Amino acid sequence: QARVGELAFTSEMDILDKVLAWVLPATGLSPHENLVEPSKKCVLAYMGDLNKKLTARTYLAGERVTLADIAVATALLPAYQYVLTADLKKDFVNLNRWFDTIVNQKEFVEVAGKIQYCAAVKKLNAADAKKAQAKKAEPKKVEAKPAAAPAAPAEQLDDNGLPIVKEKDPWAKFPKG
Repeated sequence: QARVGELAFTSEMDILDKVLAWVLPATGLSPHENLVEPSKKCVLAYMGDLNKKLTARTYLAGERVTLADIAVATALLPAYQYVLTADLKKDFVNLNRWFDTIVNQKEFVEVAGKIQYCAAVKKLNAADAKKAQAKKAEPKKVEAKPAAAPAAPAEQLDDNGLPIVKEKDPWAKFPKG
């Protein structure tokens, strides 16, 4: 159990900030382009370590998906989506296998959706990012359903607005004592 928490803490505190320090300037969403190379080296070194650890393992800790797997995959997700091109990923066979396993779990897909991997690093601007975010947040159109038939006479409601249900006496069927 301590190992799982340790890996989750490492990803959130040490890796996510390095991944974002690489991704945001590389895509043009941050003006700090001087952070790209040092952050990139740090993330690639960490990925190399993970690749070695995953040589004989399917998951980071244990025999099934744990919080460590989810935390590390979530921390690496922006890199896989925006800056890790095929030529950068080719040296991380074990890590790529593990990442694919985690991000294709049913529960992960339900929350994050299907992951689109980076084909080439492209420059974005804040307006494009807002448009993409707005498009994702756009509610889906729902067809209008015909109005329901009028309800039966109004029921009595309790203080919470719920209908009052008159309970039957469970002993009514039995003879009086």
